[in-house]
Amino acid sequence: MKRCFLIALLMLWGPRGIEAGALSDYLDNLFASHWPDSGFTIIWEPVKGSDPPEFSGKAQFRLVSPEPAQWRGPMILTFLAESPDGFQKRFSLRGTLRVFGPGVLPCEKIKRGKALSDAKVLRTTVEWTRIIGTPLCSLDDITGKLAARTLVPGRPILREHLRDKSVVVPGQEIYVEAIAGNVCARLRVRALEEGAEGEVIRVATSPSGRSLRVRVQDSQTARIIE
Repeated sequence: MKRCFLIALLMLWGPRGIEAGALSDYLDNLFASHWPDSGFTIIWEPVKGSDPPEFSGKAQFRLVSPEPAQWRGPMILTFLAESPDGFQKRFSLRGTLRVFGPGVLPCEKIKRGKALSDAKVLRTTVEWTRIIGTPLCSLDDITGKLAARTLVPGRPILREHLRDKSVVVPGQEIYVEAIAGNVCARLRVRALEEGAEGEVIRVATSPSGRSLRVRVQDSQTARIIE
């Protein structure tokens, strides 16, 4: 992980206060514990005026605020600092933790339900900071996957944007299982929608019968949703 926030800390706090090297090393280790992969670059951008207290020498630090839900984006971190002479002081740092890491982008518009391939995507570096979700990191992640929504060029592909290939297609006849205690009933139905394993689809009990919502188990069976 690149220590890109060290210079920013030195410029903001200057020669006084907690030794910049000591505090930046602590932040370095703190952030590295949540972003250990060497493929990520972390930049801590402190808010101007978010200064640590002054100590005469090196201090020991401990995070005392609840850990953020995610270690990226705007953050307020509260620490307890203790100087060599035993003086303790709580202080908060406000800033933005910018995270740059691998991502996969579409090279062209990929419509919902279409298969992805290496020729349709590009692996590059993207900023994870304001992305809601988990971006794909490797081209291996798209193997055998379909687009769960329309993907547009320039926007990172997230894991929730993909789905497995369908094992059931519209018009296919499958068996639906209904389990009650030790009793299992099976009914032959017709799929009204396509679906991959684990997905919920609608099926018809007869050409003019009512539809049911079932969860696909495999290419031949599904289970009624209670």
